[in-house]
Amino acid sequence: TEDLSGLIAGTYSVTVTTQTGGCSATASYTVAAGAANVTYYADADGDGYGAGTATNACPQPAGYVINNLDCNDVNSAISPTTIWYLDVDADGSYVSTYMSCTSPGANYNTTGGIVGDCNDNNPLIRPGVTETCNSIDDDCDALIDENSSNTY
Repeated sequence: TEDLSGLIAGTYSVTVTTQTGGCSATASYTVAAGAANVTYYADADGDGYGAGTATNACPQPAGYVINNLDCNDVNSAISPTTIWYLDVDADGSYVSTYMSCTSPGANYNTTGGIVGDCNDNNPLIRPGVTETCNSIDDDCDALIDENSSNTY
């Protein structure tokens, strides 16, 4: 036959003969090892993380990625790189972040806000509030009672 596929690496002898058999030619050809098949995983939500059906292929098929790290392959907003913000007092100012598919626990959210809450147990103390004369760093700038109109 004129078409062959799926050959393993090696040297092959090929003879071509005319239909009438009056003429033929023989030559040797070396088939080199091809690229190895790679396992790819379906990425249904297009976020770059797979979780679905695995396939071995070369080259990479459309809609497939090389990892199977997605924990929710129907929502592109949820992946191993989803950022969770710790905001204990729910004042819109967070203390730290954590990257994970799922929430690391209570008081974490995905909305973020302003970084640098210096007292995450008091919603009245956070970056951006007006400093008052109360011997407390209300606005989390490491200064106490600066620019306040009250005096002691």
